[in-house]
Amino acid sequence: MTEADSRIPSPRLSLPVFFFVLLSLFLPTPSEGAGKFTAFEKNYLREEGNPVVVESGFTLIDPEASYFLKIFNNGMNDAPGEKVSASEILLNGVQVVRPSDFNQKTTFFERPISLKEKNILRVKLKGKPGGGITLRIVGTDAVPPQLTLIAPTPKLLTNNPRPAFTLQYKDKNSGVDRKSFRAALNGKEIASLFKVEEEEATYTPDPLPDNAYTFVASIADLAENRTEATVTFQVDATPPATHLVPSDAPGESGWYSLSRLEASDPAGGSGLAELRYQINSDPEGVIRPDPSLLFSERRTLSFPLPEEGKLALLYHAVDRAGNQEAVQQRTVQI
Repeated sequence: MTEADSRIPSPRLSLPVFFFVLLSLFLPTPSEGAGKFTAFEKNYLREEGNPVVVESGFTLIDPEASYFLKIFNNGMNDAPGEKVSASEILLNGVQVVRPSDFNQKTTFFERPISLKEKNILRVKLKGKPGGGITLRIVGTDAVPPQLTLIAPTPKLLTNNPRPAFTLQYKDKNSGVDRKSFRAALNGKEIASLFKVEEEEATYTPDPLPDNAYTFVASIADLAENRTEATVTFQVDATPPATHLVPSDAPGESGWYSLSRLEASDPAGGSGLAELRYQINSDPEGVIRPDPSLLFSERRTLSFPLPEEGKLALLYHAVDRAGNQEAVQQRTVQI
């Protein structure tokens, strides 16, 4: 048995409990400013009766980080109060604070400590009843969390007006602060619409109008290190339309002198991919845009019909997002 063990009774002994624990926080919290996080915090009050030991356990994500134990005599209370004049604190079986470290004039001190993934803190307050202390373990973390944008994928072009949003995140040091999650779509805040879980945030929107979108998301760890991810994508859920030009034969004869098929993609669309047609029993023909054109310039495609004859036409257009208009049927005489 070590000297430290001999000086602190085992918590397994059946002793009257006069030691009142005011507050226990075992989860890290962002309270020390950028680059710092609180790995453990607990307030204690010395009650009437014999001193007893309170044992607390806590775990860490990164035990190799730099940590300090901060002791606030009289707790975090600014008002005058009874200070602890003696206390013993063991961390993982090692005595880190002795009774001689305390007196009525000591209000705060700190010291570096080494931690493990799983830790046990044993505290025994002495002195007059009414004295209180706060123990806080503060770690250092200068590395932002990892944030991966699973969906939408970069430069996605989709005809689904409800694309799924999925992000995954993790932090190997202080841990992710889920309350820090931020998300914006074309500048509009939408973080409140996400389901933010331990390692993943998801959201499926109501139908979005055809448009180009920029999605920006970010999240911070418990040391306030923030990381950001951005993706651009386009929604085009409106099929193109193909018309016979002119739409009706001039006069009452029912004959056209000249005619053509013309496909168009609406404003905000992704651009035409092809115009498909069949004349009588001939093989299907395909017209595609000039590949040198920008996608935004691929708004129309046309095909001049033969100069004479009675033509049975089948035709439809497809855009770059895969939207396909219904096949149309028309008989014309030229």
